[in-house]
Amino acid sequence: METYWRLSMNNKVIIVSGATATGKTNLAIDIALLMKEKNIDAEIVNFDSILFYQELKIGSAMPTEKEKKGIPHHLISIESIKNNLTAACFKEKAEDVIKTLWKEKKSVILVGGSGFYLQSLIKGMPENAGRQVPTDIRQKSDDLYREKGIDAFLEILREKDEKSVEQIHFNDHYRLRRAVEYFWQTSLPFSKIKEEWRRDGEQKNPFFSTTEFHHIHLKIEKKNHFDIIQQRTHKMIEDGLIEEVQDLLQQGFSRENARPLSSVGYKEVLDFLEGKISHIHLEERINIATRQLAKAQRTWFNRVDTMKSFDILKERDFLLEDLMKKIS
Repeated sequence: METYWRLSMNNKVIIVSGATATGKTNLAIDIALLMKEKNIDAEIVNFDSILFYQELKIGSAMPTEKEKKGIPHHLISIESIKNNLTAACFKEKAEDVIKTLWKEKKSVILVGGSGFYLQSLIKGMPENAGRQVPTDIRQKSDDLYREKGIDAFLEILREKDEKSVEQIHFNDHYRLRRAVEYFWQTSLPFSKIKEEWRRDGEQKNPFFSTTEFHHIHLKIEKKNHFDIIQQRTHKMIEDGLIEEVQDLLQQGFSRENARPLSSVGYKEVLDFLEGKISHIHLEERINIATRQLAKAQRTWFNRVDTMKSFDILKERDFLLEDLMKKIS
């Protein structure tokens, strides 16, 4: 058995999860710096799907080199938006990164808000989910989206997979389309596969067979969280979010050929540039969509029994002290 399997027994994996705009990246960097003071080398591995893409910087809140404070970050800005990075591809890439870090006797801090990607890594993939969509199905999906928009996919799901309509936010065009593509590919409702996957609480990716996880989940009271979301949206627009999208359009990207542009923030700016909403309403539309995304993320992580939740605004010092005791 290869060395990294034995090393994993001595390398705890810390997970920092939470809804968008809860301060996950900043906390993970502080954890890595505290570990460094204790002579424990740790590096960050991202599982926030929007941060995978090279072209999306402002709307993804991509950390700058200064904000990283010298802590290496992996799986950030690794793919173009013209090539969608599936959960299965993420799992493979993350395993390769973690294997290398373990061989170098470094600890891993997994950070992000995309629960499906995290669970795909920790538990392994549900059957056929996250795999590359066949070319003919992808073309069929692109044609339908271009001609009739997301309503056509919602209509299919209401007939074939109603639970997916209930579980996936209506602004999440990528996952709604993916659920339909999965049905076309397998003749099975994607929601059924996910439910079976979630119920199997003992399932674990063999890659982590000897790994000990410390899962920290960040939460913020809704009123305070809404204030933070509003401040972040305002700053993104000031920093040039509209100009970032305009530049991507000039490069030939669109909703049809770059699925990540359906993400929160980018979708609303596209609507503004297409004249569907006014400039005066743009900021509030992004705020609403971000709050809805945060609610969906909270719902996902509420199903995870093994995590420990902290109010990051009230319990930050206690959280860090508690974690350092466990990993020392």
